[in-house]
This record gives sequence, structure tokens and C-alpha cells, in this order.
Amino acid sequence: MVTRFRVGYDAVRVFLAAVLLVAAGMKAYEIATAPLLETNLFRTRWFSIGLVEVEFGLGLWLLVGAWPRPAWRLAIACFSTFALVSLKHGVDGHSSCACFGQLPVNTWLVSLFDLSAVAALCIARPTAASARRGRGPRVAAAFCVFLGLAVPAGAFMAAYHAARLAQDGDIVTGADNAVVVEPTDWLGRRFPVLRHIDIGDELARGQWTLVFYHHDCADCRAAIARLESWLDGDQILRRRIALVEVPPFGELPASLSVEVARHTRARLGTDHDWFVATPMAAVLEDGRLVAARRLVN
Repeated sequence: MVTRFRVGYDAVRVFLAAVLLVAAGMKAYEIATAPLLETNLFRTRWFSIGLVEVEFGLGLWLLVGAWPRPAWRLAIACFSTFALVSLKHGVDGHSSCACFGQLPVNTWLVSLFDLSAVAALCIARPTAASARRGRGPRVAAAFCVFLGLAVPAGAFMAAYHAARLAQDGDIVTGADNAVVVEPTDWLGRRFPVLRHIDIGDELARGQWTLVFYHHDCADCRAAIARLESWLDGDQILRRRIALVEVPPFGELPASLSVEVARHTRARLGTDHDWFVATPMAAVLEDGRLVAARRLVN
């Protein structure tokens, strides 16, 4: 009986270690090669880098099997937290989580996997015999691997800089073709994004509220469906509305056809990779940005 559970725990820890190492690597690649929309603390670059380092460190710890009881407890806490986060993403309507970087993975499948991982860890516990193993060269090797890979990777992730949008609308070249749009950077000034919108000249005259959205964004669809209530609750938004689609383009659900038909449609250009924290409202007066905020509860 003891042997069966020891083998069971070893199989579980090695499998989960592989998953953590792969997830950490894919997130590290995303952070090092693409901008992040830092909409809250948990999406900031430094928090994301820290999460990658923790996942990589825990993955190595589980892989070498040293000090199994503390590693087992930490793994349960880690995957329990992952399960809660993925469940919240699913309830909020997100079709994919950021668990594996840019690779889209169904949020509910991730939740099921995380819960299964917790269950497997609770069943296959480390034994007293396994607690006396794994302290020696393998620990030193794992520590050297962590220093040799995780530390330089952290530096690469922190060094990424996206292209910038100058006040005249020019793109100041960064690490790649990605441009982050943070409207609050231009409050009180002319909105340089207008130059990259297909009907920018029209939107530069008069009073407009630009609502930036992605066609496959659950929050964006909810915001468009509730747009009238947003307008009623905020006097500064009560003006002509332009729904500005951020590429890649796609069709909105037919259930939103009535709401969409009420407003002007516009699109950002496809010559750059635009990163906007959608749904985002930007309020303009003759091309000057007077207010901006996300349309989320």
C-alpha cells in the first residue's frame, strides 16, 4: 500500500512539474515578446514576471522531489488558487485564460484541470520514505538551472518595450510592431489615435464618444448591450457614439444588431498590432480627449 501511494505521488508531481514548466515558458515568451495591457495589479508586467518565476521554481522543486511535504502543500495551494482564478474567468465570460501565454485554452477546461490536480495531490500524498529522499546533487543542479534560466529570463521579460504613439500620430518604433493605446496619456490634448482610424477626420469634428472593442471580447459585448444605460449614468458620455473595432476584425453576435445599428462604425488600421484595454471609452471634443475610462463594472 505504501509503495503504491509513493509511486502515485511521484507520477503526479512529475506530471504537474512538466505542466508548470511548460506554462511558465509560454508565459515568459509572451511577456518577453508582446506588450501587456496592465488593467490591474495582476496584469502588470512585474507581477506577471513574478508569477513566471514562481511557476518555474515550483516546477523544478516538484521535478527533483526534494522536501516533498512542503512542496506538496505548496502545489495544492498553487493549483487551488489557479482553479479559483480560472473559474472566475469562466463566470466572467472569458473564452480563454492567459495560463499558457498566447495559446488559447478554454477557461472551463483549465478549471477542470486545476481541480483535478488538487484532487490528485490530495489522494497521492508523499510518504515518510519519500521525505528522506532527494537532498543532494539534484537540489544543487535544480538551483543552478533556476539561476541559469529563470534569472536571465526575468531580465529579458523586463526589457521589452512596445512601440509608442507620438502626439502627432507617428509610431515611434519599439521592440516590434505592437502599439499600446492608453488614452489617459493624452487627456486634454489632441487624440493621436484618430490618425489611424478609418473615419478619423469625421471623428475629429464635434463631440464624440469612441468605444473601442474587440469582436470576441465578452466584456465588450456586454458593454455594447448596456451602452444606453452607460450613457444615462454618465452625462459626459451622452453624445454621438462611434464603435471603433480593434483588429483582428470579426462579426458581432446578431443579438447586438439593434444596438450596433444606432451608432457609427469605425475601425483601427491593420498596419500595426494594437493593444487596447477594451471596452474603452474615449470622449472627444473637436479631436481633443476630455475623458477616458473602461466600460466595465
